[in-house]
Amino acid sequence: MDAEPHMDLPRTVPTEEPIDFDLTCRRCGYNLRGLGIAGHCPECRAEVARSATPDLLRYSDVEWMRRTARGAHLLAVIVVVRIAVRHTILTLVQPEVFVTLITIALAALWAVAIWECTRRDPGHRPAPVVERARLGARILLIGIAALEIGLVTRDPTIVVDSIFTLTPGAASLLEWIFDALEVTAALLGFFLILTWARALADRIPDTNLATSTRNTRKGIAECYGVMAVLVAPWTLLTLVVTLPPRVVRIGDVVIGLVKVGATIGLLVCAVLAVILLFRYRAALVKAASESSEHWT
Repeated sequence: MDAEPHMDLPRTVPTEEPIDFDLTCRRCGYNLRGLGIAGHCPECRAEVARSATPDLLRYSDVEWMRRTARGAHLLAVIVVVRIAVRHTILTLVQPEVFVTLITIALAALWAVAIWECTRRDPGHRPAPVVERARLGARILLIGIAALEIGLVTRDPTIVVDSIFTLTPGAASLLEWIFDALEVTAALLGFFLILTWARALADRIPDTNLATSTRNTRKGIAECYGVMAVLVAPWTLLTLVVTLPPRVVRIGDVVIGLVKVGATIGLLVCAVLAVILLFRYRAALVKAASESSEHWT
């Protein structure tokens, strides 16, 4: 416990009179209205004074920061492993059952990492847009993990084909739609999780980290925008319309170059996102260490 428990209190908070506004306990989330600044939370016994300090991470719940840091660390590792496994190891592994088990394990670890690093600070009320970003990222990215587990056991195109007897063109179109939806959900999920992370950077506070997060988020949006505006319509057009061979060749070359550029951009953003996750982990660990000095 600090020797001067009120030293960080805002000047507008009275130190003797009962609190006459909603004040959330930073440890458990209890509403401290009506209590005195010198008192303790009736739920967890944390000092009321600590919940009235500036809204910085070093005054937040220690266990929440440690779990969020572990989640950020695990997510960064899983992103790297997933990219490596998908493009190298899975192409070499036999038999198929091992591919299935590896895919399920990675998807499960991905879901755990997302769940942990998007936990809500029990003593903080974020802006509505930040809270929506946190929930949206959690729903989309954990949903992708569940979808991958489902897809590895049953191809949806085969299921639909068994019901409606699809033509080869329709089957290709359906497969493209499923792939496009998965990619869209993943990129949108990462965009949202970076929005959530940016709010954490503001609470560290770390202007450089916040700026890097914003720029990475902007890069993801721009690369995906190029894919959505140019690549996706062309791919869809070639699937549903029979174009002259020359037009197809020229279009494939142009769109191919655009796709390569956008893909490289997304890979760069992925690398930057991994670096950011490690930086957030370090910042959260440091804040947790500082916060542990404020909690009894």
